[in-house]
Amino acid sequence: MEAAQDASDDASAAVAGAEQAVADAQAAQAGAPDRAIDGPAEFNVSVQGCTAGECSTDTTTVTVTDTVVDDPTPQENVAASLAALSAFAGESKQAEKAYDKLAEVTNSDAWVDGYHLDMNDGDKLLRDIEQAINALQAAAKKKGASAGLQAAANNAIITLSDVCQTVALTALAEAQQITGLTTKEQKKLDSAIGRAEKNIEKAQALLAAGEYEKAARNFNDAWLILMRAINKLD
Repeated sequence: MEAAQDASDDASAAVAGAEQAVADAQAAQAGAPDRAIDGPAEFNVSVQGCTAGECSTDTTTVTVTDTVVDDPTPQENVAASLAALSAFAGESKQAEKAYDKLAEVTNSDAWVDGYHLDMNDGDKLLRDIEQAINALQAAAKKKGASAGLQAAANNAIITLSDVCQTVALTALAEAQQITGLTTKEQKKLDSAIGRAEKNIEKAQALLAAGEYEKAARNFNDAWLILMRAINKLD
């Protein structure tokens, strides 16, 4: 009886370890840049039932099924904010203006992909985001604005600020990875990176203080500094 209990305990411990391994694998997968999985992902782990003396040949297979989903891109987040705001666009002129400006940002041709902006047109899109934040703030503060409009507008403001941060940090990370430059080129790039980092640091402090439009402006300035520096390397 005691040996059987030991075997059961060992098997339970092995299953727990297998589940922890799956959790670790999921965490590692979540950190990967390309982690889209179509449908459930299955992890099969064989567990041996052991007595205190020796392990038997009997095995039990535990299958843990999980679905890994990509986080939405900045562009997708903006589109989601636009959809949420659409139900309230007719409440006021301010709400309509905010909706129209958010639509411009969502559908802009400046998006190269969900994370990158065109070198030439990206600056205009980022300034449009600043204007969209301003319009959203006005819509939310408009006397008589519904609770639904206020919630949608405030969520969109936070989303747009986060988009500017993500775009700036993506540009910074990529600039830091550039290699093969001459000493002169590297010095100029390092200078641009330093200035961009200061803008980002200031923007993050403004973001924490709820100064969303100012935060967006500083993130956007950081992106522009980096893009101009990178463009000069070509």
